[in-house]
Amino acid sequence: MTKDMGQSEAEASRRRRAIYQGLEPFMSEEKILESLWIWEHEFARRSAFELQGFLDRICDTPIVRQLRKQIHLSLVKRMILPLSALGPDPWRSVQARHGGDSQTSAHAGSPTGANGVLAQVVSGYLEALWHQDAEPAAKIRGQVVSSIGRLKLEPEALGDLVDWLAGRKPAPVIPISLENMRRILHVIYVLACEYYGPVVADRKLAVAIEAAEAHPEAHPEAHPEAHPEAHQLSPRQLL
Repeated sequence: MTKDMGQSEAEASRRRRAIYQGLEPFMSEEKILESLWIWEHEFARRSAFELQGFLDRICDTPIVRQLRKQIHLSLVKRMILPLSALGPDPWRSVQARHGGDSQTSAHAGSPTGANGVLAQVVSGYLEALWHQDAEPAAKIRGQVVSSIGRLKLEPEALGDLVDWLAGRKPAPVIPISLENMRRILHVIYVLACEYYGPVVADRKLAVAIEAAEAHPEAHPEAHPEAHPEAHQLSPRQLL
């Protein structure tokens, strides 16, 4: 689904250029490239003007937080510029920084199958809670990260999982069992009930599930030969 989220590759490139140019007066090159990585994996498929959540993620130091209004204005101004008014696409530099192949998709290497669907639910749930109220959402991320030490994973895999749940990296391609993924989601839900109340926790979980229903992995009937477990990949059936 390349256009179901409302943008072509040309438009995705234009937004990356706009963001790079908009952040340039306020951040180092390294910080801008890291911010673009976050944009591509968490925000690129949304409206170009849903920037507040993006700023919540990248304005992570006292100095940058003080500049948030100026950064927001800078991004909005550049988001409306045509491609001809922007610089080159920085995506190759972003991928090089993360050790990726510059010819691969920004969303390549994400988990697939049932794990991919539940990873979408987990990511969407954390993100929906963040938009509801960022402060308790940050506490939930921290507590979830603290709770996963008991999962029996290799140290490198555990590090990738921590980085994902902390919001620093996209979902890792590691062998997390469905049961462990469900446990992670359960911990998030319990904490969400504690911090936001059960009504909000349920509502935001429903939003995350609905969004995951649109994930390609949730519709394996399009490629049944690749997914013999097709009937099992609905987020509601996996939970």
